[in-house]
Amino acid sequence: MFTLYYFRDDSVIQKIIHAFKYEKMMNLAAVMGAELGELLRNVKVDFIIPVPLHISKLRERTYNQSELISKGISDVTGFNVNTSVLTRTRYTKSQAGLGLAERHENVSDAFAVSNSKYVSGKKILLVDDVITTGATIKECAKTLNSAGASKIYAASVAYAAATDNIK
Repeated sequence: MFTLYYFRDDSVIQKIIHAFKYEKMMNLAAVMGAELGELLRNVKVDFIIPVPLHISKLRERTYNQSELISKGISDVTGFNVNTSVLTRTRYTKSQAGLGLAERHENVSDAFAVSNSKYVSGKKILLVDDVITTGATIKECAKTLNSAGASKIYAASVAYAAATDNIK
């Protein structure tokens, strides 16, 4: 797993992530992605897959922050971003405020690969904004592995190392 920052409540990084995730300050996601891209320059992957949002959440938010981060990574590394191969098949509630078991249950079987021929034998960089318990990344990776991916790397702007904010 590759990450730039530790996520802490009331930290500057929390404010930055909330700004691009909830306040439409999308340029911040691209900047964070470019910074993450510098960290990933020597990793060899076939393409990047941002953690997908459900179509309802995408309509509500109007953009996928993980996709914007992925594009920032791509600008630095040259890796292609693939937004069509992994989909979120059902609406899931926000992971914030859920306990560990609830987070895993919430995203269980929530993803699908549209066509395994695009994933089979590929090295993939899976990107999310924040990794807290890893439930979402693990479920995405499980889905991609089932479709034949050969290697999956996870990357995020921040990692919530402490679980104080998780029930």
